[in-house]
Formats: sequence, structure tokens, C-alpha cells
Amino acid sequence: MSKASPALTNFNSGEFSPLLEGRVDFDRYQNGCALVENFIPTVQGPAVRRGGTRFVSTVKTQTNRVWLQAFEFSQDQAYVLEFGNLYIRFYTLSGQLVSGSTPVEVVTPYTQASLFASDGTCRMRFAQSGDFLYITHPEYQTRILKRTSPTSFTLDLFLPNGGPFKDIDPDQTGSVWASAEIGTVTIDASTGVFQSGHVGSLFLMETRNGDQIVAWEPGKSVTAGQRRRSDNKYYEAVTSGTTGTAKPVHSRGERSDGGVVWAFRDAGFGIVEITAVNSNIQAVGVVQLRLPQGTVGSSNNTTRWAHSS
Repeated sequence: MSKASPALTNFNSGEFSPLLEGRVDFDRYQNGCALVENFIPTVQGPAVRRGGTRFVSTVKTQTNRVWLQAFEFSQDQAYVLEFGNLYIRFYTLSGQLVSGSTPVEVVTPYTQASLFASDGTCRMRFAQSGDFLYITHPEYQTRILKRTSPTSFTLDLFLPNGGPFKDIDPDQTGSVWASAEIGTVTIDASTGVFQSGHVGSLFLMETRNGDQIVAWEPGKSVTAGQRRRSDNKYYEAVTSGTTGTAKPVHSRGERSDGGVVWAFRDAGFGIVEITAVNSNIQAVGVVQLRLPQGTVGSSNNTTRWAHSS
């Protein structure tokens, strides 16, 4: 009996995982390969030789290691980013992006020592959305690399809106309190919780457990300006009177419970954007989300707080 040598007419199944070895019952098994090296399978069938490489340019400082990151705006407009000591350079269309004869360069805060971990991995993380590349690093505030035109980029601070935040540790011993509920406020702390790198980030403050604001109840006499807790939210009486039967649950504006008009104040927490750090126990910021009454003043110090993640 002669040995059969079937013709292999196409390789469009690509490279198979070892888990598929011997799976002759798989319809595409005959068109797959155990290893495809220096070839690119095509959907039409042939495996074509991969493209070569060519020298484009040296990195800015040849004695330093750099990190190369893809930036793909579209199929026709893609870049390779060169992250080095305090800079980013760009490569596109088989060459370096230049302005005249000078390489286009964006200044960054990332030093050579901060780029890589001890095991050699990059310490930055990336997420792209259209023209924006979000860059996180454990030592720096999050930044956005913005493509403003096919030949220009800018690097800006990421200004968060509403989070995210680190987990609140209810057992932490350091407490904080604010000077007011709205506007520009000072935040004081019983121990060092602030550092200069917090400027531009958000700070969450939550009402401490066991606050003194009583729960709303129907049929109770209330004076304008008094506050009540209802549905895990906090309200201030706009009018005086006897409370009705419609429990306040709204999260904005004013509503009547049938006897008293209640203005929503907060949901038990507030958010401040830190604009200055005076010391490790004091910061200044602008309130983005109204702070609870139970976080204002040293007598209302709370251990329920968190920095931006």
C-alpha cells in the first residue's frame, strides 16, 4: 500500500493551539498549522512571507531603555510611541514624526527610573479611546495623551468626575473634617494623609457612623432649616410645619411630603477636588459634590474618607 500525500491547498485556519492536536474531526483541521513562523496566513488561503524590518531612527538616548506603545487611531493613522526619560516621541508611516527636521516630542513627568519595575515590566498602563490615550502610573496622577492633529499631540492631566476612589477603610484611625459644605473648603486631618501629588485629584468624605441627624417620620413638627435622614439621603426643611405621609426619596431639588417641603442636600457623602496641599494634615479644595453636614467642623470628624484610585 502506498503512502497517501494529500495536497495542502490553503492555510487559512492559521496556527492551532496544542490543545487541538489530533482533532481530525474539526472541519478546519486540514487547513491549520502547528507553527507559523515568518509567514502570515491569509483568508484567501496562501501563507505569504511576512514583511521585513528596516532601521528608522535611533532612540533619543541610546544608552537608555525605552518603552514602545501602540497608538492606533484608524487603519490609516497609527503610531508607535517611544516613552523615554521625561519624553514621548512618535513614529508613523515607516518613519519618525518630525516637524521640519526636528522630532515631534511631548514632555512627560515619567523619569527613566520610574518607567520600569524591578522585573523589567513597564509600570504604566494604557487605555485608548479614539484620539485619547489614558496613561496610569502608580507614582503619578493619570494623564491623557491627546492627538490634536495627525502631526501633533498634547499630554494633559486627567480630571476625574465622580471617581473612582480607593476603598474606604472604616477601621482607619486618621480622621478628617471640612470647613464648609460647599464652595472652596479647607480639609484638616488628625494625621498625615495628604501629599503634594494629590493636587488635582478627588477626595471623598462620608458621614461618620452614628451621626446625629434623626430619621424622617410622618406627623412630626419640623422647623425650617432642620435636617432629617430618609432613604439613606439627607434633607433640609424649606418650610415649617407637620410632616405628611409622602416619605422624601428624591435626589435633587425640592419636594413636599404633604406637609413640609424638603430640599435634597446629600446622599451621605461628598467629593472635593484638591487644589492645594498646605501640609500633610491640611489641604484646600473645591467641592464638586456637596459635603454632608456630618463632615463639617472638628466635632464632626470622620474616619470614612478615601483618595482617588
